[in-house]
Amino acid sequence: MPKRSTLRSLSSAWPRARADTNGVAGGGTSFGQVPDQATLTAIGLRLRAAFAALVRELPTGARTTAAMSTYLGVSPATCQRLLEALNPVREPASVPLRLPGPAALEQVLAGARKRSAEGGVGLETLALARAGVEQYDQFIRAHARSQRSLLSLIAEHGSVPGMQRSSAEDAGPPGVKQRRALTEAAIAATGESVDVKAIVTLVQPSASLPGMLEISSMVSSVGVRRRGFARPFTPAVLGSWWNAPSNGSGDGPRAASEMGWTLVESMSSVSVKPVLLSKGGGRVALVADFGDDVRVQGDALEGDASGNGGAADPARWRGPADVTLQFLGHAVADPRQDPHARLSLAARIGQPTRLLVLDVLVHSSLVGLGSPVLGVFSQGAPPGDLPGSSPDEHWHERFPEDTRLVLLGGMGGDGARCREHPRQVELVAHLLASQQLDARKFVGFRCLCEFPLWQAEYRMNFLPRGEATTPD
Repeated sequence: MPKRSTLRSLSSAWPRARADTNGVAGGGTSFGQVPDQATLTAIGLRLRAAFAALVRELPTGARTTAAMSTYLGVSPATCQRLLEALNPVREPASVPLRLPGPAALEQVLAGARKRSAEGGVGLETLALARAGVEQYDQFIRAHARSQRSLLSLIAEHGSVPGMQRSSAEDAGPPGVKQRRALTEAAIAATGESVDVKAIVTLVQPSASLPGMLEISSMVSSVGVRRRGFARPFTPAVLGSWWNAPSNGSGDGPRAASEMGWTLVESMSSVSVKPVLLSKGGGRVALVADFGDDVRVQGDALEGDASGNGGAADPARWRGPADVTLQFLGHAVADPRQDPHARLSLAARIGQPTRLLVLDVLVHSSLVGLGSPVLGVFSQGAPPGDLPGSSPDEHWHERFPEDTRLVLLGGMGGDGARCREHPRQVELVAHLLASQQLDARKFVGFRCLCEFPLWQAEYRMNFLPRGEATTPD
């Protein structure tokens, strides 16, 4: 049985991914134990003094989040966390947990070092900050797997003033508890829910278009429920920026008529019908038919085919229903050939959802695509595959996240197995078989998230080597 591994342990054949760059715990006797407050306080005082001195030596016009980002060439999110952690009102023991992780702090130091020749930050200041970062990195490795794990450990035991569970949750990314509360509240407010949103996307070289990649996918919504007053369930909208990637020419989204799709009846319990949203075929909504084709919970209900409930009691739930769509191959620019092209595969959480499984299967010949990086963005953020786009370019639309990428490895055998959603194997097998593809020629990456953020978009971005992004 193939062994799962985080992206930290990718084989040397694939570029090292940047989903978790704080390092692996050293496995000492302190690992898993709550760190003492005195040590955290000492590290916090040292880091705050060192980086406060560094910020003071920056030009006056480079001490705000945006200006510092431009001056140092690092993510605005990193600069924002740095400045927030240096606030003197913070408890010293909480400073290391509010700062960016060691890898991100190294990026700050590297940017300042490049500017030192211009009369910026002094070498002595840089050396003191670097020593503080190295001490903090060793401290993390001794106690936990990452800064985020250390934060959770401390929050669980409430061992640091100002970093008890409530404040620690405020300082760090939202956990399952917060996401579940948001999902349950959204279900009550919207009258709609999805048990599982499962996506499988294949990326392979285009056989007919040199310099292009071919993308195909399966999108499955399992356990869809809705009240009579809820909006129609629309698993996809074709012809928009977000659902129909451009052809790489920068000319905008393709017409809906160019997006081939089919309903996988063996994995669906309701039908889907296309509804024109704009003249000229520009945008088409695929609407699930919640009329007479779906079983209901409780008493049998009557309703019109549009799914608007008709004369039925609007408070009663309809469902559960399953809808699985297959999207046929379409071509996008190959970032290895076009320096302005970006490859970004996404899952939109339009309905309150209890589980997201996003698998991206990349042909083994496409190692040069770069490292996969996960980001969670608002649905209003511009698409990640726009020419020249990157996660950091849309930092103001990015949510904090604690979801991680997992390297599935080769897709032969049971490489696609998923304990949380066993039918994921069927999706992968169906997509591969429909194109007569050999699973052994693909490498899989997975984003799995319980209670994904409602109204967010989970993006798996393949970034060229050397392109900046915000480490954990």
